[in-house]
Amino acid sequence: MDLSEYSIGILKNISEKIGMKVPEPGRAVLYLILALLAVFVFITIIRPVATFFMNRRKRNRIISKGMLFWKDFEKNWISSWRGGRGTSGYKYQDGPGCYVILIYDNQPRGRGFRRYKDVYVGQSIHVYHRVHSHFNGKGNGDVYADIKYGRQAYVRILPCSEKRLNKKEKRLIRIFRAEKSYNRTKGGGVRR
Repeated sequence: MDLSEYSIGILKNISEKIGMKVPEPGRAVLYLILALLAVFVFITIIRPVATFFMNRRKRNRIISKGMLFWKDFEKNWISSWRGGRGTSGYKYQDGPGCYVILIYDNQPRGRGFRRYKDVYVGQSIHVYHRVHSHFNGKGNGDVYADIKYGRQAYVRILPCSEKRLNKKEKRLIRIFRAEKSYNRTKGGGVRR
């Protein structure tokens, strides 16, 4: 039994079940080839384009919900003092989450937030402390160098449960294409 006889048999079974007229043998092979071609076009062209636009939409949604300038983050690291001790600020809001640090050459305005030059995505079970370490030279050296030499850095912290950290970080790295910038891996590491 060759491929054409096999495909004709499959089409006969399908057409009998749905009450459709059985195609001629030559047309059955043609229909099968057209179906395979449609699947190939979907996989190679339509799916990647759709994924690109969906990722861009997700990226823009994350950026538009409010990025925090790194100096404002550091200024509010400890925002209230009582009796010589800090009582409130980002230092005291720590928990698990992921973060996105976007680097710009100049101060972005309006839709300019979408035109970042570099990006770094990370995760931590102490996310505010981890972001603080990046801004003070104890984290990613590229981020600290950018801040040191006058580039503008903005951060967005996305809290999530400890179980979902790896999955969310991988997704953010894919959405922001961070592996082409400061991230060295696709994410999901053990060190947090």
